[in-house]
Amino acid sequence: MAGLNLNVGGFNLGAGAGAGSAVSRGCGGGCGAIVGVFFGIILIPVGFYLAYHSEARLINHGKVFESVEMAQPDAAKAQEGELVKISGQAEGEFITIPEWDGQALYVYTEVEEYEREEDAEGDVDYEWKTVDSDTHWASFTIGSVAVRPQGANAVGEEEVYSGYKKKFETAFHVGTSADNPEVGDRRKSIEVLDATRPVIVLGQMSGGTISGGTTFVVSTQSEEQTTETLKSEYKMAKWGMRFGAVMCIFVGIMLIFGPLTMLVGYIPIVGDHISCLFAVIAFAFAALSVTVITLFIKAFWFLVAAAAIVMGYMIYRGVTTPRGGPGGGEAGGPDRPVQPTAPPRAVTPEAPAGVPRPEAPERSEEAPEPEAGPRFCPNCGAELAPDSKFCAQCGQQVRDQ
Repeated sequence: MAGLNLNVGGFNLGAGAGAGSAVSRGCGGGCGAIVGVFFGIILIPVGFYLAYHSEARLINHGKVFESVEMAQPDAAKAQEGELVKISGQAEGEFITIPEWDGQALYVYTEVEEYEREEDAEGDVDYEWKTVDSDTHWASFTIGSVAVRPQGANAVGEEEVYSGYKKKFETAFHVGTSADNPEVGDRRKSIEVLDATRPVIVLGQMSGGTISGGTTFVVSTQSEEQTTETLKSEYKMAKWGMRFGAVMCIFVGIMLIFGPLTMLVGYIPIVGDHISCLFAVIAFAFAALSVTVITLFIKAFWFLVAAAAIVMGYMIYRGVTTPRGGPGGGEAGGPDRPVQPTAPPRAVTPEAPAGVPRPEAPERSEEAPEPEAGPRFCPNCGAELAPDSKFCAQCGQQVRDQ
């Protein structure tokens, strides 16, 4: 990990076990630590944005190109403000260059120089770096439609020139061997879109001219080849941005903890191993973070749908489940019978300490018989004497009542 170098936009970032300490020592003690931490704080959100952009904002121009139907130039002119796709032979004033005897719709020139790079740890690396690049487009027409291709995505470029010059030479030469380059050597390459080939243009129609659009393509390949090329470019861009996101987060973490890893590195025997282990953990965290963001974005609408279903179910349960209210009994619902409550039991107050508690009166086991009332003759109604069996008035025999 200590020898890993990342070149981003011309900046060579050393990443690995000593990434943070390298920045610290490179700027001189405390100043370097502060600058490294600040730069790391910036890199981490940049990495998260790259991960988001690669999934949510990156346009698959191959799918767009494939979805648009091919139209005739005259019919395309009527589709004002829409994305149109036309094909035909380009006409106009094309580009000519000394290195190639043909005519071009598009010319891209790149000059690279072989350079020596040395990081703060003393590790030396040699690589080719772009020092100059230039792009030129020629305006042209297809039938009655004018094309202003500046800013278009060129598909089907051909390399028509490759030159090389040693550091002490003033001109490039074709066929010079570049097997053993020296620092300061340069190489030059030129790619073109051949104007003599049939061309396909996809872009937005505006006033009879195609000059832009969310997907703007000028291709000298066939329709099928162009689709595949654009899809391949999309995949490469997506994975490149994902890798860039991982590296930004990883390098950001290493820079933030640079002062700590520098101190740990001074521990005898195990210092370097601990720093290397921390670098591995930081890289794993960065890769896991980008993976989680990618999966979350891919499953975003599924998660939204699941959350909506759960919320709808909770609302349904809340509406259909009866609630208890004032006078409505318990929370089980108005139909549940109310259980009667027993009257409160009388509590006998405790007697003070030292005072005998009065004893409750004893109940007799047998209840007293009720007293007998007066008796009357059932025949004449005269009052009978106690214990008499015959009425003294009429002589009627009476029974005991």
